[in-house]
Amino acid sequence: MDIDKIINDETQFLALTGLYLSEFDELLTTFKPRWNQAFKHYDIRGKRRKKPLTPTQISKDTTSLPGALIKLFFILHHFKVNAIQQSEAMSFNITQPQVSRWIKLLTPILHQSIVDLHLQAARTSDELIRLFRNRQRDDSAVSKPATTTLNADGTDRPLSRNVDYKAQKFDYSGKQKTHTIKNTVICDELQFIHFLGYTWRGAIHDKTMIEIELPDFNHPIFEQQTLLKDTGYQSYEPTGVKTLQPMKKKPKIDLTTLQKKFNTWISSHRVVVENAIGGVKYLRTLTDRTRGFRLEKFDDAIQIGVGLHNFRVTRRQTTYSGTLDRMRANFLS
Repeated sequence: MDIDKIINDETQFLALTGLYLSEFDELLTTFKPRWNQAFKHYDIRGKRRKKPLTPTQISKDTTSLPGALIKLFFILHHFKVNAIQQSEAMSFNITQPQVSRWIKLLTPILHQSIVDLHLQAARTSDELIRLFRNRQRDDSAVSKPATTTLNADGTDRPLSRNVDYKAQKFDYSGKQKTHTIKNTVICDELQFIHFLGYTWRGAIHDKTMIEIELPDFNHPIFEQQTLLKDTGYQSYEPTGVKTLQPMKKKPKIDLTTLQKKFNTWISSHRVVVENAIGGVKYLRTLTDRTRGFRLEKFDDAIQIGVGLHNFRVTRRQTTYSGTLDRMRANFLS
């Protein structure tokens, strides 16, 4: 693969990494120090060194994937394209075992690079309070305006069918009519994802997930926030935040015209969470049927997908600023 030629072709570079070159260069500024720090103490097989490397030794290129730029391009290409490892080995002129080792080594480094940019999603209630409070401030490390609404939804990903019949019932989603894994996502009106729930088997209900992960919003930072949710979260009324949801149709009783208009109004606001989930699934790793059954691996992938989505949202404010203005105008009208 001719990296220099790809870098000079903006369209091809975007298709293979999901980032513009300027965004890639910014991410590289945090990725390179993290790589040097990891390589100082661990070898390419992930084994801890008996003696840390010296700065001179760290500066020497590895035989395969030489340079931090190539390594970042490789791991972004892996998540964006989701090719089989034999294909990746051919593209980067390495062997399939080397591809596997590099993926295991570079995935946590990429995630830590996203954390260094303060773009990660919270995974717990306490972490959500801390991160959301900091991001609402004018001097926040994340360059984005404060928000007034939060939008909750669940996202599914197709999972390979387990050969164990008893295990299949925990993976089968009656809603999707297939075997899936799922996560809870909470974003604001700018499509910035503040919370990402844990990765669950497909049989669990969205409401059950969020009740376990976020039983309440008891903190002053959420007093002025409105949580928008769909009908799948009926009876989920956490304390500490105002909630809005569509009217659910009862058996043999049609909704009135006013109720239908209200549902349309709610849906016009909640569309941002659907767009945010679509931004996360810009990575083919999160849309193609998964290979294997390790939830830890799938959880790492969606954390990186959310982080890269937040990275694009904050760096492309000219693209997403119209959404914020439109949401606020409609919500206050």
